[in-house]
This record gives sequence, structure tokens and C-alpha cells, in this order.
Amino acid sequence: MVKKKGDKGGNPAPVQTPEFRSKQFPPAVDLPAGVELAKKPFCVKLPVEIDAAIREHPQSAAWVRQVLIAAVEKDLIQQ
Repeated sequence: MVKKKGDKGGNPAPVQTPEFRSKQFPPAVDLPAGVELAKKPFCVKLPVEIDAAIREHPQSAAWVRQVLIAAVEKDLIQQ
């Protein structure tokens, strides 16, 4: 369990090093203004061929996000 700042035994002065910050994901820039992302990621396993094709795409995360949004709007939201 993660301890909060100030909890007994926790780190009273946490420091984010440049190395730590360099490994953080940048915010999604492919979304329209005002769109909020969910707090939890949605993860699925894919067939090997599909996974390989998606990972070859230069902007795979943005592309997958747009494809999923379009499919949900078409099939699930507008019923």
C-alpha cells in the first residue's frame, strides 16, 4: 500500500529526479480541448499480428484511442 506524504514511515520530502520525470508519459495531445481522460487505463490483449501492426504505427496510442472512440460512438452511445 502506498503511503501518503506525512504518514508515519513515509518519505516526508519526496523528490522527482530528472531520470524519473523522463520516464513519465506525456499528456495526450490528440484530444479536443475540454475532454477528460479516465483515471484508469483500459487494457486488452490482442492477437499477435494485430498487436504488431498497431505497435508499428508511429502514433499508435493516439490512433488506437481515436479508433476506439469512433467505434464506441457509432455502436454503443448512439443506440
